[in-house]
Amino acid sequence: MLRVLVYQYDIVWENPDLNHIRIEEQLGKFFATDWADIVVLPEFFATGFTMNGACAQDMQGKSLTFLKYVSQKFSSAVVGSVPVAENGLIYNRSLFVTPEGIVYQYDKKHLFRMSSENDLYSPGKCRTVFEYKGWKIALNVCYDLRFPVWSRNVENQYDLMIDVASWPVQRIAAAQILAKARAIENQCYYIFANRSGDSPYEKYNGGSMIVDYKGNDIAAGENGMLLTADLDLEGLRKFRYAPWALSTIRGIPAALQTSLIPLISAILPR
Repeated sequence: MLRVLVYQYDIVWENPDLNHIRIEEQLGKFFATDWADIVVLPEFFATGFTMNGACAQDMQGKSLTFLKYVSQKFSSAVVGSVPVAENGLIYNRSLFVTPEGIVYQYDKKHLFRMSSENDLYSPGKCRTVFEYKGWKIALNVCYDLRFPVWSRNVENQYDLMIDVASWPVQRIAAAQILAKARAIENQCYYIFANRSGDSPYEKYNGGSMIVDYKGNDIAAGENGMLLTADLDLEGLRKFRYAPWALSTIRGIPAALQTSLIPLISAILPR
């Protein structure tokens, strides 16, 4: 099992120091009585969805330093996105930080031009998939959710997709449907971690979800709630490689399907 925690909260606008303090306080209360393998924060967890280039940090900036600190303090991986300045460009970068200080990064591919995100930020060029605690994990950021080809899980490259988001209340119903669709079509767990509260430009109501590979929301909630769920890798694998999958192959007699099951089960990836 992999235990995950989603923290959706009202982000103080363009104030990393205060947001860091509030996150640490809330996680401290949670970890005093509970635990999680992964903590998921929203998109631009320390600033809100800002188009202010002055908020961009480098990879030695305070928000990445903070993620490393809380990851080590609570012995849990932590993920969230940060505006990162690098080589003269700015990226909306999702950072997955382990307690050992390992950092996996993904730059948002699909920028939200309706908020002029593409005027300030540069798009990422490649997917990120890595392994953590036996799970193959991929990263998305917000609007990437709308592009199924980008998330296509070819040859089961990943088991879990983590999507950090700033999805406003007027479009949250669409986001929740899309999260379920991505989970179903890719036979994976999908974490959609949204923010709550208000920014100068939008209102947010949380609406975060943890969705299983059948499209069931195994955890969901609105403003200010902490969501937790236990993800079952063995259950996912059994679902992917279940004997009934053979019945979808036309032209194979039932008796032959039965005899092929042990062979196919032995050679399919785990």
